[in-house]
Amino acid sequence: MHFFVCGILEPISTAHAAVAYQELADWARVIVDTRNVMAGFKTGAGKVWKA
Repeated sequence: MHFFVCGILEPISTAHAAVAYQELADWARVIVDTRNVMAGFKTGAGKVWKA
């Protein structure tokens, strides 16, 4: 996979069907989304940064 889990910042550089993105959104503090995969998921305000 092209993203790593460190607990504070979760960068997404490749979209994968096997990733549970809603679960990631629920527990990650900040997500840097370079593929716009979080567009269809509910997240808190300011949690997803588009790059």
